[in-house]
Amino acid sequence: MKSVLTAATLAILASTAAQSADMAARPLTKAPVVDRLYSWTGLYVGGTAGYGWGRTRQIDDTRSSPEFDYEGFVGGGTLGYNWQAGAVVLGFETDISYADIKGAIADGPGWGCGFPTTSCHNEVQWFGTARGRLGYALDRFLPYITGGLAYGRVYGDFTSCSLQCIESTRTGWTAGAGLEWAFASSWSAKVEYLRVDLGEFSVTSGGNTLGVVTTFDVVRAGINYKFDWGGAPLVAKY
Repeated sequence: MKSVLTAATLAILASTAAQSADMAARPLTKAPVVDRLYSWTGLYVGGTAGYGWGRTRQIDDTRSSPEFDYEGFVGGGTLGYNWQAGAVVLGFETDISYADIKGAIADGPGWGCGFPTTSCHNEVQWFGTARGRLGYALDRFLPYITGGLAYGRVYGDFTSCSLQCIESTRTGWTAGAGLEWAFASSWSAKVEYLRVDLGEFSVTSGGNTLGVVTTFDVVRAGINYKFDWGGAPLVAKY
């Protein structure tokens, strides 16, 4: 009996020594590091500021003015929501901006602004958009395209209103693209280009007809704050 116990003890010791030697021979494997990737999903608010420019003209029943430049500052607020699935980011964004996009063409040789003894002045006083966004997330960078509804307040006059003034809220379309960068857990910055087309309209009053053509481009920078209620997903990186 004593010899059996001795043999069993020696076998256990030999097995333990073999396992220890095997573990010592194996290379150490680094445990995976769990890193938090940025998630674009969530509601956000923000502000933008930039520059708008374009070509406009005035029209009446029989003729139109030559095209002339108008340009100026734009700035306002933004509200939106993103939903991320994998690298694809779908979103909806609405914004409204003050605008000081204005320009004029004076009376002169060759009919001046297109009407005798007059000058033409057009401007965009404010505008807004309601757009869809489609982006592809590169972690904290989000290139995207966007498009949807545009609306705004348009103004025009003949010779500083001595003949006629018109003012109207118009609707149209907008499309563009941008790049957004999440530089902190809830903050992101973006640069964006939009083409805005509010079409043309005319008003007849006192025998005079005045029409305004409104198309312009916008380049603006913005900053957004995202309400990160759900948190970002955890992804293992080796």
